[in-house]
Amino acid sequence: MVATKLKKSIHAARKTIFAALVNQLHKRKEMIPFKSDLVSAKGFLEVVKVCKLAWLKPKGDKTLGDVRVWGGEMVFILLLLAVAVTGLMLYAVGGSVLMPALLTLHLGAILAFFLLMPFSKMVHGFYRLTSLVRDAQLK
Repeated sequence: MVATKLKKSIHAARKTIFAALVNQLHKRKEMIPFKSDLVSAKGFLEVVKVCKLAWLKPKGDKTLGDVRVWGGEMVFILLLLAVAVTGLMLYAVGGSVLMPALLTLHLGAILAFFLLMPFSKMVHGFYRLTSLVRDAQLK
């Protein structure tokens, strides 16, 4: 008798939890257009930011840094631009026929970006992250 009541109350609790989860998922679906607008705005601003950086880079004083690596830094900026532009293009084409080709191009640009990162100034971000993780482990 007690076991039956316990099983019924567990079953009722499962139904309640499942109903609550389904309710939350339906609420999130209503927020998806806002999220997608935010993603496209962020992508557009990323493209504008990288274009501005690529425009300002030649105007800067080349003697402040190593002249030999200036071209590599510019290629890295243009690679970041390629990642941003192909990401926005992927977002724009959605489920069309162009999707596989653009996805290949985008993922190739991301792979090149991460493979070249250790040879650029951006490696500082990785060093800083590992430093913070190590510091957290010691505490």
